Amino acid sequence: MVAIKYERFERGLLSYEVEQALQQYVASSNTQAQSTQTRPSQQKFEKNNPIPSVYTLKHEIRKYLFESGKYDNEYTQFIPHKHLVEAINALKGVDKRTVDKWVNLLKRYDCIRQAGDFQWEIT
Repeated sequence: MVAIKYERFERGLLSYEVEQALQQYVASSNTQAQSTQTRPSQQKFEKNNPIPSVYTLKHEIRKYLFESGKYDNEYTQFIPHKHLVEAINALKGVDKRTVDKWVNLLKRYDCIRQAGDFQWEIT
């Protein structure tokens, strides 16, 4: 397509065309950002990027377990699996798929670590 546009085939035309396209894109996105001056909402950001949601959930689980009276300290380190499931049920929903999803995300981002058969360590 680039060779057709310039009616010749020459080494470096594709790189030149890509560079021009990127410059136009950056210039137009800067203009749009300056004209609108709006930022995406935090909720929209968290939907696209799950990492803040996972860390928020970890802190909410600790807070929930402390406020429910199960633990004396909000920064408890080891919890049984049933308490983790109970907290996720209360905070995110009772569907097993939802619980499994959040447990897997918490493990993936090193928020929890399995400390035994039915025991979790909150890191």
